[in-house]
Amino acid sequence: MSPTYVVDVAAATEQMLARRIPIGLYHCVNDGAGSWHAIGLEVAGLSARDLALPRATRYADAKLRARRPMFCALSPAKLATAGVVMPTWKDAITRWLQATAS
Repeated sequence: MSPTYVVDVAAATEQMLARRIPIGLYHCVNDGAGSWHAIGLEVAGLSARDLALPRATRYADAKLRARRPMFCALSPAKLATAGVVMPTWKDAITRWLQATAS
């Protein structure tokens, strides 16, 4: 998946409007891709709190009602070619943890 920090989406949207980039379909997501497990590990590793590490679960074992694609990450590459570069999702998690620390 492509986790995305709303602060980065707002900044990218502001840049898109200021640059008057061509109309089109752009994936405004943080750069890179990670599984829910990888994201959980990143949050747990960076968090100042004592968190239990998440356990990996296979899609086949999840018993989801709807079928899900094995890979559904989006790419901000087209956005970057228009001059709007998105930070990585790992950087976004670091900034989010700093902003929400209390």
